Amino acid sequence: MKQNYLPAWAWGGALILGIAVGLLRAWAAIVMWGWYVVPLGAPRIGVAVAWGLGLLVGVLNIQPPAKPLQQLGGGDGVAAKVMAPFITSIFIILAYLGAGWVIQAVML
Repeated sequence: MKQNYLPAWAWGGALILGIAVGLLRAWAAIVMWGWYVVPLGAPRIGVAVAWGLGLLVGVLNIQPPAKPLQQLGGGDGVAAKVMAPFITSIFIILAYLGAGWVIQAVML
C-alpha cells in the first residue's frame, strides 16, 4: 500500500502561506477596528492584538465537522466514527491555543 506523504517543501510553503494569511487577516481586523470601534472611544490595536482577537473569535466558532457517519474516517467501529468529529475539534482547539500562545508571547 502506497503512503501519500507531503514533501518538506510543501510543509514549509503551507507554514509561510498560513503566516501570510494570518497577517492579512490581522491587517483587515486593524482597519475595521479603526473604522467601527475607535470612534466609540476604544484605543487602536496592533497586529498582535488583532491576530489574537481573530484567534479568539475563531476558537469560539469551532464546531465538529458535519459529515455523514458513512464518510467519517477512522476504524470500522461505530465508536470511532462517532468520536472522529470530537477528536478533530480537540486538535483544532489545541492548534488555536498553540497559535494564541505564540501571538501573546510576541505581545509581551
